[in-house]
Amino acid sequence: MTCLGLTTEHWQTVHIGELSSRYATMRMNYTGLNILGTVQKAGGVAGASVGHPVTGLGSPCDLMTSCVHPTHGKAGATAIGEAFWELYFSKHLPPHR
Repeated sequence: MTCLGLTTEHWQTVHIGELSSRYATMRMNYTGLNILGTVQKAGGVAGASVGHPVTGLGSPCDLMTSCVHPTHGKAGATAIGEAFWELYFSKHLPPHR
């Protein structure tokens, strides 16, 4: 799992980071978000936080569909939505009620 975790972190940097740079150069509106570690945190993985995964562990499969995508209605998907709100939408929209 460490290899996959390191690859995912690298992908976050080279893909999302590159897109952020490229779109800024083109004066287009794009914001890349690092939500790695969010589902791990929701699943109780010690040391995981939004943007900071525990590299040697995957996200808890009981919160995921096919161990890849957060499952709607479970804590992992809710945590992803909250991370999106905190990292982006809360800065651009009025507070939700």
